[in-house]
Amino acid sequence: MLNRIIAKKNTPKDEAPGTQTPTGRPDQPTPRGTPKIPSYQPTSKSDSQRSALIGPGVYFEGTLDNCDEVIIDGTVKASIVAERMLVRENGDFSGTAKVGDAVILGVFDGTLSASTKLTVNATGRVSGDIYYAELEIAAGGVLTGDISVFDSRDDAKSHAPGKSDATGKDAKVPL
Repeated sequence: MLNRIIAKKNTPKDEAPGTQTPTGRPDQPTPRGTPKIPSYQPTSKSDSQRSALIGPGVYFEGTLDNCDEVIIDGTVKASIVAERMLVRENGDFSGTAKVGDAVILGVFDGTLSASTKLTVNATGRVSGDIYYAELEIAAGGVLTGDISVFDSRDDAKSHAPGKSDATGKDAKVPL
């Protein structure tokens, strides 16, 4: 049996549209062994997320709302409305948070309403007025204060981020 190796010359029509070559010229042949540099194109839903990151060493005071995700690795004194909130190990949050999912690895002090799930990791410390639909606490995690489970899924949904009450205004976190 005869094995054949067929080499195909790299031509512009073989390039993916919108890619750049190491020469910086779009749609030009790439020399063999040189990687292509793709141009940035949002490819998934996560590329268009509305996210806020409070990085290490950053202090933020104010209001964050209309976010898909808030990640706290610094110090925050705020009112937050988001679908997801993550307080990392070095994160320190005080204030009010109305979220779907909350994952606490650092410190949270204030009023927290987690309409879907509250997860307190082994390094997490949560204190204050806490409302949740589902709760998970890892060994070593601490949860203290006035802690309440939503009575029903309807109650949790009414406190979900971005939901409105009967007046047409954003629903408030229960106090």
